[in-house]
Amino acid sequence: MAAPSTRFCGSKRLWFGALSLVVLAALFTTFVAFLPKDPAPPKVALLDGGVDASQEGIKDLPLEKVRVAALEDGFTAHGTQMAALLNSSTTTGNPASMSLIDIKVLDEHGRGDVEDLAWGIEQAITLGADMIVCSLAVEIDSPRLATAVSRAVEQDVVVVAAAGNGIGSFQTYPAGYPGVLSIGALDEHGDRRRFTNSRAVAILAPGENIPVNVGAEKQYLDGTSPATAIAAQQILAAWHDIDFSDLAAIDANTRIEDAIRQVTQ
Repeated sequence: MAAPSTRFCGSKRLWFGALSLVVLAALFTTFVAFLPKDPAPPKVALLDGGVDASQEGIKDLPLEKVRVAALEDGFTAHGTQMAALLNSSTTTGNPASMSLIDIKVLDEHGRGDVEDLAWGIEQAITLGADMIVCSLAVEIDSPRLATAVSRAVEQDVVVVAAAGNGIGSFQTYPAGYPGVLSIGALDEHGDRRRFTNSRAVAILAPGENIPVNVGAEKQYLDGTSPATAIAAQQILAAWHDIDFSDLAAIDANTRIEDAIRQVTQ
């Protein structure tokens, strides 16, 4: 008597084996989908005179560039220096993971129009910025600028702006608008720098003899411009641990390291 065929049974075993592999693959895919993912780095819009993206410390950053239509393409030393400080770990020891939106609103001499500044903030919002950095100040209260800043704050964009350089107390923008983190400068001894606007400063950051490696020689910067970039960098370094509602309510004239400690506890 002929032995019974096992061909069908073998095919059945192969079919079940293939099905098991499909099920395992599906389970693995589902498991991976639910694994915690690294949060995306924040997008930082720098409103200035343009950034030289070929410089060390900047050239590896993910970078978008936009500019006011009336301005020529290009960059300034000031804009490049601020970008270098934003991406530096000198003050914190921690690099700031970020992507940069270089929004050119100033000409090669550092001059600009308040309406162009408002346009720049509008562009930052449109491009999905998480933080807007303005290492600059104007003394003109523009309705369009006020509206742009208000929109940014309402959309939970962190706006960091220089209080301005000068003796005494005077109103500047966008630092003077509600919800903006206004930045003043500290001297080398950790005291408020004499030439720092004293009006409504939220945070104080180092702003005297700040070294920046841009170009052929190391340069040293003073004022609320570098202080603003340094404050922004320290916020970025702790970005995913910060309670931003607490940061917005920080006491006036709080040193940046104290502010970070208070809002990350």
